[in-house]
Amino acid sequence: LNDKDIAKFELGFAGASEDSIRLLQNQKIPLEDAMSVGALKKDENNEFYASFIWRITFPIYDHKDLLVGFGGRTLNPNVPAKYVNSPQNILFDKSRIFYAFNIAKENIAKKK
Repeated sequence: LNDKDIAKFELGFAGASEDSIRLLQNQKIPLEDAMSVGALKKDENNEFYASFIWRITFPIYDHKDLLVGFGGRTLNPNVPAKYVNSPQNILFDKSRIFYAFNIAKENIAKKK
């Protein structure tokens, strides 16, 4: 990957859970909003924790360029769940979204 592709696809990295939560708080992003797109979850004590830990992350947009979820890929070959996505919800239906369609749609339209 090069810097241009990393920027184009908005690739990121999620480290430890507490680091992700601190980043969201520092950016003044409400934790409930982060939970609505699957970046955070709550444990049995109703405490927030990051859904994506030690993963390369990528945002998932709908056809209107609205952020609806995230995907993440582990770098650890011993982790059984190689890829994880935001949970299905009113915004994110994995079966109805094509990853990066929001980027590709202009080129698709030009080829018609």
